[in-house]
Amino acid sequence: MGIGIDVERVVRFKRKMGSSRLFFSRTFTKGEREYCMSKADPYIHFAGVFAAKEAAYKAANELTRGRLSVTKFEVTHGRNGAPRI
Repeated sequence: MGIGIDVERVVRFKRKMGSSRLFFSRTFTKGEREYCMSKADPYIHFAGVFAAKEAAYKAANELTRGRLSVTKFEVTHGRNGAPRI
């Protein structure tokens, strides 16, 4: 397993929300969308979830040789709010 890291700009998700709802439906699972939309500022959470998915993808890419896409990962949250892949 490799190590993955990713940083996203929140403003990117604000722009996408206004112009491309299709991006959100194709990129995030129903659970991820519901989680993010339940927050006061969903864009921060969309950026964070996307960054976690991208980091997991980058780490797993070492094993899968690119056979997985970022959409194959789902971010959930434990009782304490900690993200899980």
